[in-house]
Amino acid sequence: MEETDKELYLFSDRGLDCMAYSLKSNVYENSAIRAWLNKDFLNRAFTVAEREKLVADSLGDKVTLIARDELMDKRLGFAAKQPKESDDSRVVWASEYSRAKGAAHALYWTKTAYKEGSGEWSNSTWVYMVNRHGEIGANGVENQKDHSIVPVIRVSKVAPMSQTKAKATVLASPSNTAKTTVKAKALTVKEQADMRFAQGMALYNQRKYTDALKILQEDPLLKTHGEALYMVGYCYELGLGRLKDLRRATEFYQDAKRNGYQKAEDGVLRIRRGRRAEGVCQYCGGAFKGLFTKTCSYCGIKKDY
Repeated sequence: MEETDKELYLFSDRGLDCMAYSLKSNVYENSAIRAWLNKDFLNRAFTVAEREKLVADSLGDKVTLIARDELMDKRLGFAAKQPKESDDSRVVWASEYSRAKGAAHALYWTKTAYKEGSGEWSNSTWVYMVNRHGEIGANGVENQKDHSIVPVIRVSKVAPMSQTKAKATVLASPSNTAKTTVKAKALTVKEQADMRFAQGMALYNQRKYTDALKILQEDPLLKTHGEALYMVGYCYELGLGRLKDLRRATEFYQDAKRNGYQKAEDGVLRIRRGRRAEGVCQYCGGAFKGLFTKTCSYCGIKKDY
């Protein structure tokens, strides 16, 4: 959006994830999104070296959301001066990953609390957001779980201190020749898994589904990574990079839930709804047999819908 001699101000061209804004209020400083952006997202999306180049804002955050007034600033590349004007430059489409988690195609949050209007619209549960026409509106913070998260960051064009003056430990060799080594903090298994997941999702968002699944499904680090297992199930459900296989999709969704990713239950329920609509067993997709008491010919479960 903006470039100076020292910094780049960047606005994501896709909604990268989706979630409710907060469970309590419309104050960004106390929101669930702010906490997620500056912990889970920051550590997963950026390497240590990349995080050092991010410039913190007045709250000390290295990743944030765009503010309402910025969306009407022509210096940042936006065309419309009024919030209710349609503006294609404000439109940001949800990534396929975000849509897989329930995001609408082009709805996203800002970090600005809604302060206009009266009655319900003036209380502490509304935040400005942008719709698919690029119009700025407002929605409640708790129930709107289909709004995407579109991060903004400031990146320093100046080399960070750790690169210009690395902290080193000098070790004396038997020949008294000084050797310097830089001590690097070892990544935990979870951090390594999150990095591999991010690499897999980068390929997924480029629609390189087969390559993405080589990581998401086959990497040993991701065998117990709930979100990765969910995405593998989603690929099997839609036939992305694999032949469509709803039984395999269900298995991965159930495995994802066992590994702590509770949203995977939505995938299981979605498949069951589709099977009920087709008149087959909702649990395995098998055909029913029997005249009066219908039983699945594959798994043996009686028809229960």
